[in-house]
Amino acid sequence: PGQEATPRELPRPITAEWLDSLGVPPEAQPALLACRTEDDLLNAEVDPRYIERVVENLFPRPIDEVMQQPDLAVFSTKDLDRYHKDDLIGFLLRLDPSQERLVDWALEGPVLIKGGPGTGKSTVALYRVQRLIEHRLKTGRQTPRILFTTYTPALARFSEQLLESLLGENRNLVTVRTSDGVAEDIVSRLEPVRVVTDRQDLEARIARLMDRHQDHLPESVRRLRPDYVLDEIEWIIDGRNLKSLDEYLAASRTGRGIALGEAARRAVWELYTAFCTELERDGLCSPSRLRVRALEHVRAGRGGQRYDAVVIDEAQDLTPAMLSLLVELAESERGIYVTADPSQSIYFRGFSWQLVHQRLRFRGRAKLLRRNYRSTREIAEVARAFLEKSGAGDPESLQTDSPVTGPAPVLATYESEAEQWEQAADFIRQMTRYVRMNHGAAAVLVPSSSVGQQAEEGLTRAGLKARFMRGSQLDLKTDAVKVLTLQAAKGLEFPVVVIAGLSARYFPRLPADMDPEERDEEMQ
Repeated sequence: PGQEATPRELPRPITAEWLDSLGVPPEAQPALLACRTEDDLLNAEVDPRYIERVVENLFPRPIDEVMQQPDLAVFSTKDLDRYHKDDLIGFLLRLDPSQERLVDWALEGPVLIKGGPGTGKSTVALYRVQRLIEHRLKTGRQTPRILFTTYTPALARFSEQLLESLLGENRNLVTVRTSDGVAEDIVSRLEPVRVVTDRQDLEARIARLMDRHQDHLPESVRRLRPDYVLDEIEWIIDGRNLKSLDEYLAASRTGRGIALGEAARRAVWELYTAFCTELERDGLCSPSRLRVRALEHVRAGRGGQRYDAVVIDEAQDLTPAMLSLLVELAESERGIYVTADPSQSIYFRGFSWQLVHQRLRFRGRAKLLRRNYRSTREIAEVARAFLEKSGAGDPESLQTDSPVTGPAPVLATYESEAEQWEQAADFIRQMTRYVRMNHGAAAVLVPSSSVGQQAEEGLTRAGLKARFMRGSQLDLKTDAVKVLTLQAAKGLEFPVVVIAGLSARYFPRLPADMDPEERDEEMQ
């Protein structure tokens, strides 16, 4: 552990007279007067704007750092007040003028906003919701109904909390759901449904079927792992809503890594039909079958209400069947707004939006965000170099430019679990001081829930308040360090991030018996 484990004293005492001169109200002063160290100050239970005011005067920023800060756009005095009022939420809702222009661009869709990680696609989408509501209310139309959907429970919870801050009393006009949550809502209103969400359960069923049918399977299929067959079902067969063996035989399998000839595809289709029969016999439904059933209900006119606008965030994570379902829920193509990062999905190579749904005609209605607002130039360059060397990603989306510089990413080694969490705590203390925010602005990302529990305990022992959160439990307002799994954190943003638990046990987490072609595809 380094010297950062010892809290640093403030450079000068805080006095009531000085706080008066800064305009800090009397009710906020006792907590600030009790502060003796930088950690005390950053984590004082006081309105964040008063902490920021004290920090700015105790530690004025160097002029070169002030000059390189990007200009930020606000649309109203309410927006301006929010940036001062809410520490982390205000930080996450900031836009610069180039992003602001996309908020009002082509309010009548369909619209596609494309860009790499950190370019602000999702933030623009949130402001797009605000604009759509204002536009429809001002033009005298009926009260709008808007669906905002994204892939993971964490992203849905993240977006929900930001929309609460952004929309105020209009928050009730927006439904925020995960894409699978939308599908389950539709199906459960029309028929009993029990969805198997445990992927290991589904893989075990596939394994039993492969064992039962092994005498009829060609060698090329016997060599496949159960998780690979399940992915084939989820992304190719159900994912593209293929209804027959002939459709499957003709389907493109870009991104799957292993070539399957006609005999192999016939065998996989046999496993698929047996898999569906077994689930139906047990009164169960897989997530991929749920999406197909929901799509069928909607196309048959049984899907319930449609929405004036449907905002589909992180579309690269959705199968074509799921995308089709969400598109069908819009009253017309004019209400469709999509964000996507093709560099994050191997299935987007050679992908055609229009083949997914005829409403997705984005010619002349697509914009690319290039500037990386989430990461400094140093972080963005390290990530870009890694992806380029792996051959992964959409080349256009990888060419992002960050407007700010900062410390280089740190790679630290450790000899014990205790040392790992002490180093993480030291880094969080140092970096939250650097960004002038409290410890709640930091996130620790881990490979599994068990490591997440260890992180919470280890950081607590190292003197930091920390909470392990599952995706649906994400709380942006807590002043605790947020511990999340890497899967739950996908698409989220925090000013300070520690990635912990990097070991051969978890990364790259590829089976030893993996086919070489599939391994190459997976590594990309």
